[in-house]
Amino acid sequence: PRGGEETAPALHERVELMIRLCDAVHHAHQRGLIHRDLKPGNVLVDGEGRPRVLDFGVARPADVDLGTSLVTSHGELVGTLAYMSPEQLAGDPNDLDTRSDVYAMGVILYELLAGRAPLELGRRPLEETLRALREDEAPPLSQLDARLAGDLTVIAAKAMAKDREQRYASANGLAMDLQRYLDDEPISARAPGTVYLLRKFTRRHRPLVMAAAGVATALVLGVVVSTWQAVRATRAEKLAAARLDQAGAVTDFLQGMLESVQPEQARGNEVTVAEVLDRAAADLDQGQLSTRPIVELALRQSLGGTYRALGKYDLAERHLRQGRALADSLLPPSAPERLKLELELARTLHSR
Repeated sequence: PRGGEETAPALHERVELMIRLCDAVHHAHQRGLIHRDLKPGNVLVDGEGRPRVLDFGVARPADVDLGTSLVTSHGELVGTLAYMSPEQLAGDPNDLDTRSDVYAMGVILYELLAGRAPLELGRRPLEETLRALREDEAPPLSQLDARLAGDLTVIAAKAMAKDREQRYASANGLAMDLQRYLDDEPISARAPGTVYLLRKFTRRHRPLVMAAAGVATALVLGVVVSTWQAVRATRAEKLAAARLDQAGAVTDFLQGMLESVQPEQARGNEVTVAEVLDRAAADLDQGQLSTRPIVELALRQSLGGTYRALGKYDLAERHLRQGRALADSLLPPSAPERLKLELELARTLHSR
């Protein structure tokens, strides 16, 4: 309470609370207890945000023979309907395992995030209510709140799967995926496609991605400008095939430069713009574009300009002079590309 009013916790706070609840339930499961009546009314959150699971009155040991040890009879429903798994609704207590509690936690997670129950049951007859709980699917969280689209929608759906084989195997599995969501890591409930993994990597390493994108943009712009100037200085019919060849070489070079920063290799490391440039320069020095001299010329010029902007004047001068040597063998003295190279070299020497 703040100022006499209840304030709704932020989204990440609700997810953190659910993780702590999963830990508490997993603790009970490890000791052989299935709660069978998990619901918000049986969870008390103390002043420090720690959940306490209450009312184990209907809990039972996971490995007990219910036919001889408990008075609960086959066909008798024990628990709260809205939070009961389909197998629990069937009324056979011998057919329950910890995944029934995982289903209930999925319903709690849904309510905690969406502010409403997965299914609006109203005042339906009991038979219709049981059918809806066994067969009807809840609206995806993304339909209720755009902020919940993506991983949270997938996690809640997996926890509440009607088929228990499709649910999380344990409360700990649900907790781990929720923590991965908070850490912007790929969750286990989603097939790890390339676009999904790249999006996760971008969120975790935003400065690195922005730096690499800046370098790639500078190189692409340099190549585009140089190619455009070459088109103006050469007959169009002779350049059509050459442009396609150069574009393929540039694409291969930039792809190799960006793939040198893999999520698996960069995790936990600080990768600077200078390091990305150094890798690109090393590839050029190893003769990767020796058969594409006009493309190498453009890339040497772009590398020199970017190194100058970073204050690395020795490296800038080296690449610009290598580019000028290429220009001497490829271009006439008045070619715009040569003049641009001379201007960039002059700026580098003046800056130093």
